[in-house]
Amino acid sequence: MIFGVFCGLSAAILNSVGYVFGARFLLHYKSAFRLTVVSSLVMMASSLPLMFFLFPYGKLPRPGEFLLLIPVWIFAYWLGQGSFFMTLKYINASCLASLLGLKIVLLALFFMFFTNKNPSAWQWIAVLLATGAAISFNWSGAKLTSIAGVFFLLTTLIGYCLCDIYETKIIQGVMECGYPLMRSSVTGASIIYSAQGICSLPFLLFLKLSRKQVVYAAPNGVLWIASQVMLMACFALLLPVFANVILATRGIFSVLLGALLTAVGLSKFDSRISRVQWIKRGVSACVMIFAIAIYSMV
Repeated sequence: MIFGVFCGLSAAILNSVGYVFGARFLLHYKSAFRLTVVSSLVMMASSLPLMFFLFPYGKLPRPGEFLLLIPVWIFAYWLGQGSFFMTLKYINASCLASLLGLKIVLLALFFMFFTNKNPSAWQWIAVLLATGAAISFNWSGAKLTSIAGVFFLLTTLIGYCLCDIYETKIIQGVMECGYPLMRSSVTGASIIYSAQGICSLPFLLFLKLSRKQVVYAAPNGVLWIASQVMLMACFALLLPVFANVILATRGIFSVLLGALLTAVGLSKFDSRISRVQWIKRGVSACVMIFAIAIYSMV
């Protein structure tokens, strides 16, 4: 369990640092869609060589079932990403960042449906605490008045939950081949992000790609896939719900990273917040740590 928590915290840290480089890209190009496509190509370029080298040729117990997981994951990924961009038309970014914390509750419900295992009362308390803390980090007090906004928010959460569930199935399938944990995690991540990158190629028809864009997106893409390697290992050890409770700590690391950027004169890469917001985020961080402690002890 300790190594699983370490993997989850590593994924959260890598996510937080990656968001800074994503913010740098958006400062120059003002397009989250462009960032997603270019980062996908970067991830494909780094994943393909690993996939050809590590893929468990002839070792998969159920190759047809395993290969079917990949297009389902890609569908879930683009459902989540596409819905996320649509949601931004109806809900401001800071509010949406908070609402994505609802994913933990929805994922717990999905996990119950897929596995027929009901989390204990204390685990539900931990899930709800982590969800509340994640929402409060950036909550601006905005009201959800748009039915379309609520719909796209829901499909975003569903897409992201399905991604986590099928990533878990993929790494478990690779581990059945006899691969150790970290090799399985690298293999699983390289397979899905190679396939996802290939599926992103048609979007280049709508974008004018330049070398500078690739350079600006490269750190985000590399850090993202590194975080996914650690997250898949966490999924394998702790399963998706507990992994997402731990991953919610990226809000804590984002706050610390924002403070560091401000201290070194790079505050333009992070939003400025008031003293009251700092206090609120500090309380949220304590609640998250408490939620992780509860979940890990039951």
